[in-house]
Amino acid sequence: MWELIGSVQLLQLNAAQRPVGYESWVRRWRVGRKQPAVRNAAGVLAAIAPRSAYFPDFLTPDQPTGGFEDEVDTVLSTPLPRLRSEIGQLDARRPWLSGMAKGDTTVLTRFGDVLRGYYRALVEPDRTAIETAIGTHRADVMQTMMQGGVEAVLDTLFAGGRWRSPWLESAYPVERTVELKGRGLLLVPSFFCFRMPVMLADDSLDPVLVYPIEHAVGEAGSDGIAELIGSTRAAVLSSIADGASTSEVAARVGISLATASHHTTILRQAGLVTSIRRANSVVHSPSSLGYALLGAGPG
Repeated sequence: MWELIGSVQLLQLNAAQRPVGYESWVRRWRVGRKQPAVRNAAGVLAAIAPRSAYFPDFLTPDQPTGGFEDEVDTVLSTPLPRLRSEIGQLDARRPWLSGMAKGDTTVLTRFGDVLRGYYRALVEPDRTAIETAIGTHRADVMQTMMQGGVEAVLDTLFAGGRWRSPWLESAYPVERTVELKGRGLLLVPSFFCFRMPVMLADDSLDPVLVYPIEHAVGEAGSDGIAELIGSTRAAVLSSIADGASTSEVAARVGISLATASHHTTILRQAGLVTSIRRANSVVHSPSSLGYALLGAGPG
């Protein structure tokens, strides 16, 4: 459900806001939205999970389950007082949301169908890529754990995060402090989480930190470019078509600052990128060869 909700919120960004690494998945959405059922499902889910500082916690169960169907069952069996409370905090006012808040079984059943239909059309086809990316990330985390311990893991877990004992600090949509008070923290790497982590809104629930991992979903540019230089470097090259600093590349592609710097350096050494220092940052742009590879000219 975290992946499903993350993808729904990704669709609520305009093209300029979306990280370029999701280009291939967005193309799948453009094809899928031609089907009324998929388009309707995305609209329903955007209403209950807006790209804002709040969406209901019951949509993302805080305890591991046996799989997607089990999570859907958990969502649909949310106790009525919790449904009423969490849906009541949404700005959206729609009849079906009122029905859900009242525990209307017909509305809940239809909502379950919406979740399943959206998942089958837009998430499940990328399940292998999702599992591969998360598996690779977990292997990296274990390697870091063996070399530097828990603090090294927390300090390098995601771009923009840093460990300042006893606090794990991160950019976040709102000013917020969460104290564990002896409770554990469940760390959830996410394929569709982007730019910054997210937590459950209710501090009384078991603490969960869902955070973005480094990956390129599909490829930027043509399939041939990705085959030639790799999907992440293809995404980096595409992300600087209009010029971008290293930090902007990291944000657009969904990778760390160090990884963005590494890839731009490799691309520059290959003659595909030019880099110019401006004030306190370095701005990267494709070279004439880089533009030719992208199949476009500057501007």
